Amino acid sequence: MSNLNRIKDLDVGKLIRRMMFEKGLNKARLARKLDRSDQTIKETIYRSSIQTYIVWELSVALGHNFFTDLAQQLDAATEGKLEAQTTELDTLKLEYARLKEERDYLRKAVDLLGK
Repeated sequence: MSNLNRIKDLDVGKLIRRMMFEKGLNKARLARKLDRSDQTIKETIYRSSIQTYIVWELSVALGHNFFTDLAQQLDAATEGKLEAQTTELDTLKLEYARLKEERDYLRKAVDLLGK
């Protein structure tokens, strides 16, 4: 089982800290950009789980879409599962179409026998 299959392995704060490092932005500068205290920013970026609106604000402040990163991790975590469900759905759709066709033939047969 991939590590990404468990939500406890997801660390949004780590994604944010990595982007801050890549952009050369320290906690104090980020705090000023967001009009927050240094302590608030420190507490926020060391959480593994962060509220959506805060992730949004950090995305805007850092010029990076963290939701895309999270979506990619979700895709990796569900790899194969969604594809299997799609295949099963396609199979059921084909069976449904075949059954409708069979029903229509049976109706015609009943109509012919009734005449």
